Amino acid sequence: MGHVATVPISVCDQGEDAQNYPVVDARGTSQPSGPMLTDESWAFQILNDNFPASGPTTIKRLTWGANYGRVGGWDGSSSSWTNPNYPDNLSTSLTQYNKHSDDPPGQIQSGSRADGLLMAYSVFVVFGTHTGGYTNGTVGRQVIQMQNVTHATFSASTGIVKTSGPTGVGSATNATITYTPAGYNPTYSTWEIAATTNAVNATLTPAANAPLDHPVFVINNYTTNQLPASIAVGAGLTHAGVDYFATLDAAGQRLWITVNRMVTNSLNLAVNASGGGSTPAPVVSSFSPTNGAAGTSVIITGSNFLGATSVSFNGVAASFTVNSATQITTIIPVGATSGPIRVTTAGGSAQSATSFPVLAAPANFPIYVDSLTNGFQENLSWATVNLSNTSPVFSGSDSIGVTAGQWEALWLSQAVFNTSPYASLSFWINGGAAGASGLQVMGVVTNNYQAIYSLPDLVANTWTPFTIPLSALGVANTTNCQGFWFRASNTGTTVFYVDSIQLNYAPPPSLGVAQTQAKPGLFVLQLYGISGQTYWMETSTDLVAWSSISTNVLTSASAMISNTVSANSDRQFWRAVWLP
Repeated sequence: MGHVATVPISVCDQGEDAQNYPVVDARGTSQPSGPMLTDESWAFQILNDNFPASGPTTIKRLTWGANYGRVGGWDGSSSSWTNPNYPDNLSTSLTQYNKHSDDPPGQIQSGSRADGLLMAYSVFVVFGTHTGGYTNGTVGRQVIQMQNVTHATFSASTGIVKTSGPTGVGSATNATITYTPAGYNPTYSTWEIAATTNAVNATLTPAANAPLDHPVFVINNYTTNQLPASIAVGAGLTHAGVDYFATLDAAGQRLWITVNRMVTNSLNLAVNASGGGSTPAPVVSSFSPTNGAAGTSVIITGSNFLGATSVSFNGVAASFTVNSATQITTIIPVGATSGPIRVTTAGGSAQSATSFPVLAAPANFPIYVDSLTNGFQENLSWATVNLSNTSPVFSGSDSIGVTAGQWEALWLSQAVFNTSPYASLSFWINGGAAGASGLQVMGVVTNNYQAIYSLPDLVANTWTPFTIPLSALGVANTTNCQGFWFRASNTGTTVFYVDSIQLNYAPPPSLGVAQTQAKPGLFVLQLYGISGQTYWMETSTDLVAWSSISTNVLTSASAMISNTVSANSDRQFWRAVWLP
C-alpha cells in the first residue's frame, strides 16, 4: 500500500527524517521498518509500504508524514520517549514523529514548521502491489493524478465555483485554505461548486495529456431533499449508475457526483433539480455538422434542454428529440434558410451565436423526362420500345411505350456508374387499356440482373407512382451499375408505359443519442437514414480501428439501436455505414 498527498509538497511539507543518523535514515533504500526517504524533488509526497507476505510486522507508518504513527510534529508528553535522536521502532508510542525540513539535525521540535498537524491536508491510501515502481505503480499513478489536478481548470455559467474552504478535520485552528486551482478542495480531493437555485452548469477542463480519473464533484447549497431531475456529465451522458454515481447529503445540503470514466477533454456538468426554483433558460453552445441541406440530422449541444418545446432554423420549425439536458437531435426542415438555431423551453429561448448555413439539397438524377438523359440509352432492350410515345403521358409531352412478350424487357442502360449517392429509383407506370400484371424491375451489373422487385397488378389506364430502394434492386452503393430492366414475366403480350424516371438522392445516415433509458453497459443510439436501406453499425475506441457490430435495415426513417459499451476503454465511438 502507499500514500499520496492531495497537495504539492511546496504547499504542505510534512517534513523529513533526521539526517545525522544514516543507520536510521538509510537514504536511497526501502527499509521495512522505515524511515521514509528524504526527497523533496517529488511534486507530491509519496510513500510505498512493503508489508511481508506472512507473519507479524512492526511497521506503524500508516499515515504520511510519520514514520511510526499519525501525521504531525513531535509531542514529548509520552513517558516511553527515550531518545529523540533515535526513535525506537518497536515502541507503541504515537508521539515519535519525524522532524521538519528546517529542523537542525537531531533537534526534532525546533523547526519553525514543527507542528505539521496544523496543516491537516489529506492523503490517498492506495492499495495494491507496487510492481510498477514510483512512476508506473499504483501509488505513482495516483501521484500523476494529483499533478494533473494542478493543471486543470474549473468554471461555471450557473453556480459559483468555490475558491476556499476550511482546513482539514485534524486542524487545531479554524483557518481557511485557498483552493488551488479554483474549485479543488484538497481535504477531500473534490471539485466544489455552490448551486444557484439548485442548478449547476459547470465545465471541468483537464490540461492536454493530463486526464482526470473519475473526478468527484460536490454541489454545495443544494437545498432539495431528493436527487435532481437530471444530471449530465457530458453530452448525452445522463445515465445514473452508468455515466455517474450520485449521493445526496440532505442534512449538509450537498450533492456528491462521481464521474464514471477517465476525463480527457472538457466535461460539462449540468444539474437541474425539479422544484428547485425557476426553470433556467436554455443555452445553445454548438451544433454538428456545421452545415447541411434539408433532411440532414443535426446535433445541438448546450444546457438546460429538458422540456424543450420547439427548435427552429432561422425561424422555420423543425422536428426534434431531446436526448438529454445537454443535447438535442433535430432534422433541418424543408424551407429552412441560413440563420441561427433557436431552442425554446419553459425557461425561455436561446439561439446559437453563429449562423447555421443551410445548403441547397443535392439534385436527384433524372433518367427519363420526355427523353432519355444523363447518358442513358435503351438500345439493348429486347422488347419493342417507343421513347416518344405521346399517349398516355404522365408529365410533359412524351412517355416510354413498351410492348413485351414473356421475359422481354425494357433496358435503360448506361456505361457503368456509381449508385452510392442515391437511395432509390422512382417512376410512374401505366398498365394501358387492359391493365398489366407480372411486371418486374431489376438492377443490372455485368449484364445480369441482381435482384427482382415485383410490381403489383396495374389498374387499366391509371398512372401509379413507385419508389423502390436500390437495395431491393440489388444495386445499392454499387460502383459498376449498368442500369435497370423493366421485364414482363407473364405469358402472352404485356403493354405498359413508363414516365418521369429518376434516381433519388440519399441523404447520409446520421446517429443521435436516443432518449430511451439504456440498461447498464448499453448505449442506445437512434439511426436516421433511408427506409429500406441497409446500414452497418461500427464502433471504435480510437477513431482508427473500426469493427462491425450489427447490420440494420431501416423499415422507416429511423430506428433505435442498442450497443454494448466497452469495459476496457474510457471512450467509445459509433458510426453508420451504407451497406452495398
